[in-house]
Amino acid sequence: MAVWLGSPNYHTQHDIKKRFIVMHWMAGTLDSTDARFRQRASQVSAHYGVEDTRVHQYVAEKDYAFANGDTYANKYGISIEHSGGDLVGGKRRKPSPLTHETSARLCADISKRWGLGQLVVGENLYPHKHFRATQCPGSLDLRLIANRANTFLEAGPGVLEVDGVLGSRTIATLQRELGVTADGDLGPLTIRALQRVLGVPVDGLLGPVTTKALQARVGATPDGTWGAETTRRLQARLNTGRF
Repeated sequence: MAVWLGSPNYHTQHDIKKRFIVMHWMAGTLDSTDARFRQRASQVSAHYGVEDTRVHQYVAEKDYAFANGDTYANKYGISIEHSGGDLVGGKRRKPSPLTHETSARLCADISKRWGLGQLVVGENLYPHKHFRATQCPGSLDLRLIANRANTFLEAGPGVLEVDGVLGSRTIATLQRELGVTADGDLGPLTIRALQRVLGVPVDGLLGPVTTKALQARVGATPDGTWGAETTRRLQARLNTGRF
């Protein structure tokens, strides 16, 4: 799920069991955070950074990231930074729905690896401000993330990977949302059902008009070409159960 970038700002740890996840809000974008965490002089890092469907990893989960301004939290916590975008009018934007969704999947994966169980805000999922006087993580919705992560934990292997690959599982999930036979084949019957939902002419053909309408619905670039970005956005939308 994560792309490894690495940061020099960490301490190696051995035989430490992580106990919780700490949630942060970036002062900028994922790209600017990448650059900052790669600089040794910055003396800051986190385990992960999330922006929409992208996840970057800077420090191994077992190790001590320079993230929380608190020794206990750095030692026993796994820290995740979330992009809210650049400052706009002196304020940072709220992290996007896709950022929340991707973070929920990441939190579920971390919970599985470390045996954290169901995620509860204030018990094993904390805002940065719990450990330090700060506004971080701002408008990030921790309860939404915890609820979605717990849905993934309960669902097990049936949840879609947001990988941009339009495979049979993604198509079958879409078909269930559309109320047609979930056979994993994107054929004319499925396309007609999709067109009815999207409010475009129903001809059973997956042309640019239908594709643009789908892209608008899932928040992808409306270029009329169904590529990896459109599929990732569709997968994330299907995982919310709100297609």
